[in-house]
Amino acid sequence: MKRNRIGKIIALILLNACMILSACGANSATSKPQGDFAIRDENDYDIITIDDVEMIDSYATIDVWDNSEKYAVHMRLTEDGSKKMADATTQNLDKQLYIYVDGELISSPTVVSVITDGNINIVTCDTKAEAEEMVERLYGDKN
Repeated sequence: MKRNRIGKIIALILLNACMILSACGANSATSKPQGDFAIRDENDYDIITIDDVEMIDSYATIDVWDNSEKYAVHMRLTEDGSKKMADATTQNLDKQLYIYVDGELISSPTVVSVITDGNINIVTCDTKAEAEEMVERLYGDKN
């Protein structure tokens, strides 16, 4: 039973990796993101801002707890942003970071590992429309 669950988790991780590779760029705009975005630490210090973001898109994923389809909003950070994220996640292991869009707190994940590759998922949405709307907000298109 334990082996079967581990196999399912590995399969989902591989599936998510394939979806990321196939989805990157699929929903992204060609312009630089300009929306109001920040990742802050517990002292309300801006670790990452929209200037540290190179690209934003969304992709379908599977929730490992209930096998339901969800939609993740993914960011690829600039080289400088990737370094900032690696430093911040190193310094904030087992602490929360706070993710803001348009001044609204949308997520407060606990850092469980160091992020060094510059790829982050900032929020998981229940519908494709919600994820696409978040991507538009982050690109500065608030129509």
